[in-house]
Formats: sequence, structure tokens, C-alpha cells
Amino acid sequence: KLVADPSRSFVLRAPVPGTLRADPDVRWPDAGARVAGPTTIGWVEPRVTPQEHSDLLVRLTGARADLAGTEAQLPFLRAAATRAEQLNADGKLISDRALQDASSALASGEARAAGARELVSALETAVDPARAMQNPWTLRIESSGEVAEVTAHPGESVEAGAAILSIADYSVLLARIELPLDGSVAPDVRSARIEPVGAPGRTWTGERVKSPMLDDSLAPTAYFRVDLGVVDALTWLRPGQSVTARIESDADPRRTWQLPESSIVRYAGKTWAYAQVDETHFARLEVPSSAWTGSAWAVEDAPPWSGAREVVVEGAEQLLSSEWSANGAAGGTDE
Repeated sequence: KLVADPSRSFVLRAPVPGTLRADPDVRWPDAGARVAGPTTIGWVEPRVTPQEHSDLLVRLTGARADLAGTEAQLPFLRAAATRAEQLNADGKLISDRALQDASSALASGEARAAGARELVSALETAVDPARAMQNPWTLRIESSGEVAEVTAHPGESVEAGAAILSIADYSVLLARIELPLDGSVAPDVRSARIEPVGAPGRTWTGERVKSPMLDDSLAPTAYFRVDLGVVDALTWLRPGQSVTARIESDADPRRTWQLPESSIVRYAGKTWAYAQVDETHFARLEVPSSAWTGSAWAVEDAPPWSGAREVVVEGAEQLLSSEWSANGAAGGTDE
């Protein structure tokens, strides 16, 4: 069956705790909606508790004190660096090493001052809600895809890391195929023709990829990447849909009967078809339900079908009625 490709799905999460706000110019996505990225759908209005607000005020006071102390040292550091440069240029009255030390001290002081300014600005923004809204924590969808799930809406409170939207790109899916246990298919097969059940004539070539997830199946399992294209992904193909894989086998070719739907009759909860077994006799032979390929019934030329000569493709219902008439409604022999 088809499964979603984990590498083409992502979850939009809240960067900080707060309240969701929607962009007034953009409709908040609904489940199943197609989203063209990159696009911004809203932002998170940060939520600060009274205890957190008090802690921020304490940190802001300390940061302002550190900034004031650092800026107070800068004039002296600049003066020392200028004097060292002049003395070094005037006949090397001080060494080059002393000049480098003075320049390094000035650069270090300026870097500390710049960092302290940024910290004070960030804390002031966190403390003041009005300033925080000037630089909101935006919610941005980077990649195009389909909204698979909506877990939060505008106006709701969310915690940091909480899932808001799940986005999936269904234009590329994985076909999970269980290989037969008889070894008829090589374990290193590289490609397969993938045909969704119920869509005769629609096939795609799937390229073998490594298993993207843990698989607890007892049968050997292979995954094939199927590029469906945006048109098909937007119409009806979705994860969970059953598919048939056509894989080249190293085993000897097997003869099969291709039975059209017109040759099929249903009786006693089973599927049957009539085949001519000799010059004057027809037999009602069972057709396994697994023989359906999406466009016809493929029955291996093995007992009881190994003795068939031709298959009745028209008038099978009349033969079943004749059999009832001859043997009774309870059935009798199959000939």
C-alpha cells in the first residue's frame, strides 16, 4: 500500500509559549487545504507569567548595571590604545607587544559593551508587551504541501514546541511492498511498476529506496519511491491506498489465464469461471479472490486450471443456470 514519505512531511511548532494570532491577510489553513510555501500564516504573542516577569526585571537590572560599567571603561581603553599607538610610532618608545595588548583590550571592551546592549534590548522587549509585538515570533511555512492535521487555532494558548500544523507533500509517496517468501523476487530488486487497485491502466515506475521507518512485518518488505506528480496527488491518491507491484522475477515464466470480468460468475460465496476441459464438457473452476489485478483476473495454469482448454467469456451465467437445472439448486458435480 501507499505510505507517506517522512522526508516530505514536517510539523510547524510554536517557537515560544504564548497565544496564536492569525495574519489578517491570510486564511488560517484547514485540514486538506493546499498551502504554497513559503508563506507566513500568523505569529505567537509571547506569554509571560508574573513570576517570569519578576525574573526578567531582575535580569534587566543586572544587565543595565553591567552595560554601564563596561561603557564607563571604554573611554580609558580608547585613550590607552591611542597613547600606545603614538608612542610606538615615535621611535618605538613602547614595544609592538604592548601596542597589541592595548588594542586587544579596547576591542574586548567594545565587544562586551555590544553584547550587553543586545541583552538589555532583548530583556526590555520581553518585559514590555508593546515592544514585543513590534518583533513578533512569526509562524512561517517554508515548503508547499497539503495540511494533514490542524492541532491549534488562532486565539488558543500554546506551549513552546507545541504542534500547530502538520504539512505533507503527497506528490511523492512510498509504495510498501511485501515480497514473496518463495524467493521468486530478488531481494536487491531496484524498480517496480506500481498500479493502484481500482485504477486500471494507471501505472508509475517506483525506484527502490531504503526503509524510512521501522517495519515489524515478518515478510521481506521493500519500499519504492513513486513520483505521482502534483495533479494526481491533488485528485485521489493518498497514503493507505492499496497498490499492485509488477516486479521482474528471476524465476521461470509461468503460464496464466487472463479472465475478463464477463467470464466471472459468483456462486456460494465464491468466484468461478467456466472452462472447456474436453470436446463435450465444461467445468466450473474456482477463481481465487487474490487473482484480481485491477483490470482482469490472472489465474495460474495449475490444478484445477491445468486441464482447461478454453474459457467461456460470454454466456457463463447461462451455463450456471443449466447446471442448476441439471443438478438441482443444491449443486452436484461441477461438470
